[in-house]
Amino acid sequence: MDLTLLLFLHIFKLFGSSEIVIPFYSRLSEIPKNQTSQEFIYSLTSNELYSKVKIGTPSQELDFLIDFENYNTFVIKYEGADKRYPRFIDNNSSTFEKLGGKIYFSANEFTMAENSSDLITIGKTLKNFNYTFLHAKNIKIDYKTKYPGIIGFNVVPNQYILHYESGLVQQLKSKNVINNYLFTLSFNENDFNGNIIIGKNIYEDYPKENFTSDYCLITRDYNYYWGWHYLTSHLNSEILNITDISIRPELGVIMLNIYYKDFFKKKFFEEKLNEGKCHEISIKYNYYFCDKDVNIDIGELNFEIKRSGLKFSLNSKDLFIEYNNKLYFLIVFGIYIDKKEAKLGYPFLKKYDIIFNIDNRHLGFYNFKIKYEYKKESEIENGKKENNNSEENKKEIQTDESNNSEKNEGKIENKENNRNYNFDSTKIIFIILIVLLVLIVMYIIFTIFRKFERKRKGKLYDELFL
Repeated sequence: MDLTLLLFLHIFKLFGSSEIVIPFYSRLSEIPKNQTSQEFIYSLTSNELYSKVKIGTPSQELDFLIDFENYNTFVIKYEGADKRYPRFIDNNSSTFEKLGGKIYFSANEFTMAENSSDLITIGKTLKNFNYTFLHAKNIKIDYKTKYPGIIGFNVVPNQYILHYESGLVQQLKSKNVINNYLFTLSFNENDFNGNIIIGKNIYEDYPKENFTSDYCLITRDYNYYWGWHYLTSHLNSEILNITDISIRPELGVIMLNIYYKDFFKKKFFEEKLNEGKCHEISIKYNYYFCDKDVNIDIGELNFEIKRSGLKFSLNSKDLFIEYNNKLYFLIVFGIYIDKKEAKLGYPFLKKYDIIFNIDNRHLGFYNFKIKYEYKKESEIENGKKENNNSEENKKEIQTDESNNSEKNEGKIENKENNRNYNFDSTKIIFIILIVLLVLIVMYIIFTIFRKFERKRKGKLYDELFL
């Protein structure tokens, strides 16, 4: 029996440590090509990340907002058909459950929420997970509640609903789906979409010298955000007064206080503004954009955490984006932003993958460019080996073309399988462990049966000879 228990623990440990990959999509990927400058900058400053979620039985596929300022998960109650705002219809799901407990809100978005659960599937690695959420009655439609659900990725619960644990990462950890209490935010190389990888340090296979992390304080700015304090900041050799950083994955820009607007204007834009090659617009935020052929080199915007010496930087290539033959400067300036704070959105996250280590409150990052260069070098090396092998095969077997084509097809299949997180090998390991477990259980049953038979035969023997 002890051996069976150990095997069970080993299985849970093995599969609890695998990563869960949550694909996310950005509204920036859906921007039409004919937006005005005002519309485009509004899209950048009010971006939304969302994931496609299948919920209930039979499943209903809906877009859930990915929210980094919220801890809990909310699913909006269905209260009549409205094609503009699709909702989860709980009455159509045979696996929906009310778990008991109601929360009443004084906020504008919700009046009441009930603790509930149902099965959800997100992506390829989280399937039919029994998920607890707050089933909420909505009274006001805003940019969040137009979605049928909100998945929180913060780590600080609302003080009024501490005993309702409905955060996705927290539930995956408490239900032993993952062992490592962390997640990584990683944008794709060529678009605004990406993945959230939960439960595994994806940097294990990369050069360690390019990964850095430091203790992180959760900053308070209306809501809680991950970020760093006590930084020094420079634009080239000039000292800036930015001492706090908050990570804002939902932003398509970097936000600074209005105080810095004239500083950047005088150094980089004033001459081009006078020539009519650059333009300044002031709506909710102040921003600059220029003609496509204008070359503005801002040098480097550098940050360093005083405590650890952790450094990161952004340059002109990171801070301009082309749209409709115009170049938009991705730093915007606003009056409601603290003078000492920088809100780092897409321009920073495009360059660095961010790892949120919840256990030790560390916030780390890996240089995106270095990561992809390393991946490409690995693929090139693998390609060279495959080419060498194929040349040797051609020399050895020149007459049998059909066999060579089968081998090449096999190589292509193997290459694709290696790219897909080694799911097939995991399945094989799982099947082997299940077979071993069945054999052990059968052995235990057989041993118990033999002991029972011996006792029974012993009793018959006693009856015959006594």
